[in-house]
Amino acid sequence: MNHEQAVAEQKAFLTRQSSDAAITATKQSVVRSFRATEFGFEGTLGGRWKVRRFIFLESALRTYRIIYDPRSTVNEQILASLVIQEGSGSE
Repeated sequence: MNHEQAVAEQKAFLTRQSSDAAITATKQSVVRSFRATEFGFEGTLGGRWKVRRFIFLESALRTYRIIYDPRSTVNEQILASLVIQEGSGSE
């Protein structure tokens, strides 16, 4: 699945699952020297109010989807410690 398709499918899923979804515009960024696409979400999922940031990080071999609560300082610390090791693709 390509990067743009993954983002579009995630946004469509959130819109279907949350009648009160507020989804921010998609923006391009860089996370740990990797190209990334990100957007924010606020709304009810599974009966609970959620605030999430979705980051689709593109490496040479795959796209990683990172989902976290931007209100949590622990989540920010974890994201800051993110290390992606590129292998040969035969893992």
